[in-house]
Amino acid sequence: MIYLDHAATTFVSPEIIDIIKDDLAEYWGNASTTYGLGRKSKNLIEESRAKIAHVMGAFPEEIYFTSGSSEGNAWALAQKSKCLCSPYEHHNITENPKSIIIDKNYLIDAVKVTEKSEELGFLWGDYSGFLLSWMYVNNETGEIFNPREHMDLAHRLNMYYHCDMTQALGNVPIDIRHMADIATFSGHKVHSPKGVGFIYFSKDTFPVEKIKPLIYGGDQESNRRAGTENIPYIHALALAVDSAVAHQKEKDLTCKKMKRAFLEELGKLFGADDYMVVSPANSINSTVCICFHNVEGEILQSMLDEKNIYVGTGSACNTGDMNASAVLKAMNIPEDYIRGEIRISMNENQNTVEDLIETARALHECYEMVRS
Repeated sequence: MIYLDHAATTFVSPEIIDIIKDDLAEYWGNASTTYGLGRKSKNLIEESRAKIAHVMGAFPEEIYFTSGSSEGNAWALAQKSKCLCSPYEHHNITENPKSIIIDKNYLIDAVKVTEKSEELGFLWGDYSGFLLSWMYVNNETGEIFNPREHMDLAHRLNMYYHCDMTQALGNVPIDIRHMADIATFSGHKVHSPKGVGFIYFSKDTFPVEKIKPLIYGGDQESNRRAGTENIPYIHALALAVDSAVAHQKEKDLTCKKMKRAFLEELGKLFGADDYMVVSPANSINSTVCICFHNVEGEILQSMLDEKNIYVGTGSACNTGDMNASAVLKAMNIPEDYIRGEIRISMNENQNTVEDLIETARALHECYEMVRS
């Protein structure tokens, strides 16, 4: 098996599986109770919170546990009446009823007009009821955006800035307090189980009493997020996040070699017009998105599946959706390439250069079969 869809999900590391098994037996007490068994569980939660905060550059009280980025993104958008978002966001943001999709030029022009109106002594527009949401790393192409720049633009428009950092974790450096007012993360992208994640709320802009809950009915998470905590998974999340950050540079270097080998092999096998590399130069090394000419990406994916090679075709949440990718549309990918999307996403421990070369050759074989 060659698994190259780590942007969709990652395997749970064997060490973490063993720790979860031990935690299930030892930390089963309800952390909301005040007796010893509950306090023991509560202490492990707070230790996990502190560990995540430390590697993220945050304070422990700024970290809140969730079920993952879908909940986290919904919680972030719940803070304001409307959300301005980039066309590159995950569907759980772009399809939120509060969202208005805009591009970078809109933001820059809005800042210019607003600052000019302030100079002239009148109010051009009020964005205080809006949130700006612009991700750090795109889940389809791996493109790296600039959170500091987007936070600055948001603040100049009197908005708060939310950054979906789901794909950034373990791939690029994160110094959270200088990058976002709110940020969302999911554990299953970094080898912890599915169903657990965390959200960061800057205590400067969102002190606890200012955060609007998404789930009501309990006093967990400082009375902001109701629900009995999943102690083993929270502990697993903290360990996975710590490991992902610690090994980020190592992963980057290893994946850079695999990415280069894959692209070099494609260049040898395919004609120049047969495919295009969609991932821009400023992309993470663990992800590369390519589009093939006049073929359906899902057909190529299915053919690779028969060879026990697993790749993505964009966002895993929308597999089976025959509409062209909204992200690729926003990038103005030509119509004769846009449906031929294949996303390769690598892992430094599970993949090798040889895997990527074999995948490129298998892709060429499948492509030739389809075209003939």
